[in-house]
Amino acid sequence: MAVIECDVCNIIALNSSGLGIGISNNTADTSKVIEIPYTAPDEVIKFEKHLHKNHLSFTISKILTPSKYRVSPPCKYFTVCGGCSLQHLEISYYKQFKLDVLHQTFAKYGISCKISPLRSIGASKRRRAILEAIKKQDQLFLGFKKFHSHQIVNIESCLLLLPELSDLIGKLKVILKELLVDKEKCKIFITKADNGIDLIIEIKNHNYLSLTKAQILKDFAINNNIIRFTIINDDKWNQIYFAEKPYILFEHTAVTIDNHSFLQVSKESDVILAELINHIFCKLENAGNKELQIADLFCGRGTLTIPASKFGNVDGFETEIAAVKALTAAINNSKLKALIYQRDLFKKPLEWDELNKYDAVIINPPRAGAKAQSKLLATCTVKTIIYLSCNPESFAQDAKIIMRNKRYKLEEVTPIDQFQWSYHIELLGIFKLAI
Repeated sequence: MAVIECDVCNIIALNSSGLGIGISNNTADTSKVIEIPYTAPDEVIKFEKHLHKNHLSFTISKILTPSKYRVSPPCKYFTVCGGCSLQHLEISYYKQFKLDVLHQTFAKYGISCKISPLRSIGASKRRRAILEAIKKQDQLFLGFKKFHSHQIVNIESCLLLLPELSDLIGKLKVILKELLVDKEKCKIFITKADNGIDLIIEIKNHNYLSLTKAQILKDFAINNNIIRFTIINDDKWNQIYFAEKPYILFEHTAVTIDNHSFLQVSKESDVILAELINHIFCKLENAGNKELQIADLFCGRGTLTIPASKFGNVDGFETEIAAVKALTAAINNSKLKALIYQRDLFKKPLEWDELNKYDAVIINPPRAGAKAQSKLLATCTVKTIIYLSCNPESFAQDAKIIMRNKRYKLEEVTPIDQFQWSYHIELLGIFKLAI
């Protein structure tokens, strides 16, 4: 990586990705904006401009004047590990930054609504992670990758993860040192379910797993509350240990999960979302005095389906077949008022006449949003639309579509900071039929 420029820069503000923006003192061209990670507004810094494989990047070489918003990061791996980007920000400014990004995104699309106070999850709450490891000359390097790099940062713990998952990192190093050969890489998928830990190790071109190593891995699982341990070698699944299928409890209803399936990042997120759903539907139920008809689009494994089912009959729609089967089984076991349908809502969104059967529609699409479904929602007669999103940009784009005929009004948005120390934010918006 070649250093092609060294200079001083004033950081003016943070952009929506949490990068500091400013203009180099070396140029009078104000269009040449520099974006530098791990900076804060009003700082004066020395920076280096790097060129690697035709890709430009900027790094801090020295902070000349620190910002009043800068604090000492709690993690010793910060700026080395790429897992977090905003640990250096004072907490009140960090929260305000997230709200400012939301306001700016809405202003960009001409959206105006009430924004409720930010709900925060905090650190040491994440129940799943994807780690990477490599063995080099009898040393095992395990962790997350550096910012904009393929290099694995060797860590012993992680402040984002639940303590039981963070504590597993050092133990995994010991076991992987035995399993891998020199220069061999692997991915590690860990999820803390409500009944134990689900662990997958994915390896390419690995030699046959000997009986001795298999027994060592099985003992490792038994001793570390791992209820399912799987090794994937060249797409072949080898279940090393199985005690019971992992499950998550959504309001006391157990739904089985897979390590590759979608899941909110923490138990606290599930609780907050259920609380918000309960609050919304309590108002709707009291207003109508009748059993509600509810659709849950992109319902996954029931994060919102299950709390909503207390207030009426829910039809859930989901693309992933495994999620449909798991949620259907959970509903049947708990005798909830819900039916789940397998349907690709990108290829076949619910049509106008299908939507009009419902009093309320919940929609929780992937990060890219749901443009086609939003167009159809804009024309329907559903009284309440609840939209959950992990991306303010796609939420705003879809909200603009839903409100374009002035049939709907976005009444309120609740921001949820479930992605601690990152620029990401979750949103739950409520649209009401205005005509």
